[in-house]
Amino acid sequence: NLHSFPTRRSSDLDNVAQLWTNAGHLIRAATLHLPNNSKGGYEYEARVGPGGRILATALSSAPTVLWDISDITTPIELSALPNTSRRTNIVAFSPDGHTVATAGDDSTVQLWDITEPARPQRLSEPLTGFTGIVTGVAFSPDGRTVVAASTDRTVRLWDITGREHPIPAATPIDGHTG
Repeated sequence: NLHSFPTRRSSDLDNVAQLWTNAGHLIRAATLHLPNNSKGGYEYEARVGPGGRILATALSSAPTVLWDISDITTPIELSALPNTSRRTNIVAFSPDGHTVATAGDDSTVQLWDITEPARPQRLSEPLTGFTGIVTGVAFSPDGRTVVAASTDRTVRLWDITGREHPIPAATPIDGHTG
């Protein structure tokens, strides 16, 4: 089992993520040196894709980076997803691992085709409708729906059966507080 714990070293402000394996006890396998996040951001997120081979690291003022972690001791940077917002700090993988959703403070969600993780492609125009910062994004278990929540207290859903042409649900779910 792989565990990723993003950390910030206070001594030199370099951004690192520690990768750990669990063989009955946690063992540090590698340290990733993440892109420069010195433009004022502080949000960090790391997600391991289905199958455990691809890691996505999101830093609020730096690109989301995809890593090949097939060999946990020597991660390889594959590509960087350009920020579509000023601060991207949310990342989620589809169940099949072919799509990544990123979100941040511009009130949108962006879908990426990562079938070839070294050459990610933007799938569609950003998913919109929020008036607040997107705080969470997830895929349904069948991968056909993207769900996102915002500080505007709404949850929005999109049918992404046609990944390049997402269809928003007619009305958002209103009034969530979590």
